[in-house]
Amino acid sequence: MERPKTSYDKNNSKSGYRKEAYSYFNNKYFKDPRNSGFFLFDTNEREQVNKQKLWLPGRIYTFQYDPLYKDSLSYYDRRPIIFVHGVTTSKTGNKILVGINLNFLPEKVRVTVLDYFYQQFKGDYSKSNDILGKVTIIQRAIQFLKNWLGMQKIFDDQAKVGYQFAFRNYIISPTRMKGVTLVENDDWEYIPFLETKDIVGKGLNEIYSEYKNTLTENLKKPKVSPQKEKNIEKRYKS
Repeated sequence: MERPKTSYDKNNSKSGYRKEAYSYFNNKYFKDPRNSGFFLFDTNEREQVNKQKLWLPGRIYTFQYDPLYKDSLSYYDRRPIIFVHGVTTSKTGNKILVGINLNFLPEKVRVTVLDYFYQQFKGDYSKSNDILGKVTIIQRAIQFLKNWLGMQKIFDDQAKVGYQFAFRNYIISPTRMKGVTLVENDDWEYIPFLETKDIVGKGLNEIYSEYKNTLTENLKKPKVSPQKEKNIEKRYKS
């Protein structure tokens, strides 16, 4: 697995790479997500994750999604590309997948997010690539992704990303979520160039403009006091 920023800098100059990226993802992950092994370099890990219905924090998944309250949403994505944080249980008993939908972030912001995560856990990601056919859980990523305030400090204060804009919850249900599949690490290089065709309600340019406005507003906000940080962290962990 190559560093995301290195891959982006290398591929950004290639003509037609964006078209190739969507076509590649469409054929490998969208059309027949259960058919792992169809591509020459598929790993058995993807097949095992699909069969066991595992959600691995720090990994990327895609699936078809039908939101429960779509009529009240100003926009939604029928084909999210999710960087998984974990799974929680709602008050109604539903299992909820939480993470960031990378489709809602502009191209260069996706690169920054992926690169920051890779830099944090590059040894673990490389190890997961080396052990073919075995499901690899990145324990350090699980702890890191639970620390919401810590991530906000990294992605807002340091990277100036506004990470929370793309943070979403998805009900894990066979009627709502179909064709779930793990995106292999080596295919991260395509993700910054994907231009989704599955968002309902708003166009990508409008969403990216909303993201930039939200980012500007968030960066102007005063820093949270230490006591308030403790209270937020307590609520997040509960």
